[in-house]
Amino acid sequence: MEKRYETLNSKLKDEGAVEFVLILNEDELSFSESLLIKREMDELNFKLHRLLINKATQNNQVFYDRIIEAFPSSTIDLLPISKTQVTSIVALEEFYGQLKTIKK
Repeated sequence: MEKRYETLNSKLKDEGAVEFVLILNEDELSFSESLLIKREMDELNFKLHRLLINKATQNNQVFYDRIIEAFPSSTIDLLPISKTQVTSIVALEEFYGQLKTIKK
């Protein structure tokens, strides 16, 4: 069991194979929960590679600045609220095209 744990831990820390993405909404509760998740990930020595702000209004710079400050080593992307249902691969690809990176 110890060997299996060590193997799993090693694979999860392989940045060439794994990317941890935290998805949050643009509100205070989501931000607070994200800080808790970050703290726990830090304690486990896992890096949060990317944050995806779901349902982003893209006009909340004060909120985004707080996220950039709290997650300095993470890429931060904004994904707006969808105007249509995303129910197919084509729709998903089109919707993904709306993704806006605010910090790399």
